[in-house]
Amino acid sequence: MDDKSILIQCDEMTKNMMGELQGEMIESLAKVSKSMTAEVIEKIKPMEKKINDLKKELGDFLEDNEEFQEMIETINGSMDSITKGIETTIESAIIKVISEQSKMVVEHNKLFNENLHKLMEDTQKIKESFESSNTIINEELKKLDSKIDEMTFEQLEDKLAILGIKIVKDASKNKNEILEKIENIKTEEIESKITELEHGIESNFFSSKQLMCEKIKGISDKIDEKEILIKIIHGYENELSEKIRSIQEEVEWSNKSFFSRIFGKKRD
Repeated sequence: MDDKSILIQCDEMTKNMMGELQGEMIESLAKVSKSMTAEVIEKIKPMEKKINDLKKELGDFLEDNEEFQEMIETINGSMDSITKGIETTIESAIIKVISEQSKMVVEHNKLFNENLHKLMEDTQKIKESFESSNTIINEELKKLDSKIDEMTFEQLEDKLAILGIKIVKDASKNKNEILEKIENIKTEEIESKITELEHGIESNFFSSKQLMCEKIKGISDKIDEKEILIKIIHGYENELSEKIRSIQEEVEWSNKSFFSRIFGKKRD
């Protein structure tokens, strides 16, 4: 699978995850809205019943007293307005919160995708680094094979034969020189090349290993950022619940204050 396909799949996975979170949030807010509206309606129903009972008891009186009848109708209208106003207020608050949360989700999604793209670029660099190291090692091995191929047994036999003739002609004079030449026939050069190759392999191995560890740590940091993002979203959900609870308390207080003023005036 190429890098482009991986990025497309990761983008789809991120969009799906963010969509699920947003869907759960909207569903939760809708349930809260319905629950709050139902509670308000249930609290208003007894008052409506009392007003209707009062209208029945004062049927004849209301027919003769238009002002009092208009007052009763005004109270009924006010209660309907309160119910609709509460529904509108809750709906507006939910729409505003969802809009803000959607913007934040888009921003976090953008940040996550940018980090994901950077991660893929870093992974590609690691891959290229490994390929480069393998190329260097292969070239050194080819050089070593070439040196070994050049040093054939026939060449060694010819050189030994020549040295043997020289030893026979002048054994005492050339003995030390011949022995030194035998010991130094490309042996030091081969050993030097092998040593250089070993150092090169060790250096490339440890360099690649260190780079890989750093990249793995970077991947771990990206995963930690994703977990932090999820915690932030949960935090916003809790904050939203607190805002809705505060709206509910303000609505209850407004209802109590409104009806206490109305019925307080009536008793007077």
